[in-house]
Amino acid sequence: MKNIFFTSLIAAIVSGMAPILSAQWMPYGLNQSKTSNGSIILADGANLFVGNNGGGVFRSLDSGATWTQVNSGLSDRNIIALAVNGSKLFAATDTAGIFISTNNGANWSVLTGWASSDRITTFASLGTTLFLGTASSGAFRTTDDGTTWTLLGNGLTSQDILALVSIGANLFVSTHDANVFRSTDNGNTWINASQGLTKGALEVLTTDGTDLFGAN
Repeated sequence: MKNIFFTSLIAAIVSGMAPILSAQWMPYGLNQSKTSNGSIILADGANLFVGNNGGGVFRSLDSGATWTQVNSGLSDRNIIALAVNGSKLFAATDTAGIFISTNNGANWSVLTGWASSDRITTFASLGTTLFLGTASSGAFRTTDDGTTWTLLGNGLTSQDILALVSIGANLFVSTHDANVFRSTDNGNTWINASQGLTKGALEVLTTDGTDLFGAN
């Protein structure tokens, strides 16, 4: 009788915990057939954007429940990186450079100030300054919404930039030679901040408050 009671009690506990134990990730809102690998997610106030290889840019105004494709003016729908800086939205593409939108993605135009043919890998914003990284030309900075760009390389040991992110007044960059660097002067100079890294180059950097996280 004790064994029956104990078995019934365990079954009841597990049954009660089922909603917790079965919590899973699932597709939400955006039809998978419209997207492909390499999606980028960007939140900007009430706007949520997704950019991916082949589908271009999608926008949601209801936390991802419904989506609208916003590709007017995009000649290349293979999106590598997305960024917002003030009221401007930026999209880096695979072959056509950078596009800019001033109306939350409804219309796009080519950013003529960016003349390099090098592949753009990442964006980051620090205040009103926009930064980008490239696959072989290093990191760049613009303070005029992409009209002019300044090369930033003093202290970096690799020009292959994988990720950029900011925390307060600090800017961090990860490079292909498995280093992370920190700048406290808007990218003018960099110091190595790689102590403790033992698992290769960090392809992703992200933040939570004052904490910095990296993944490869």
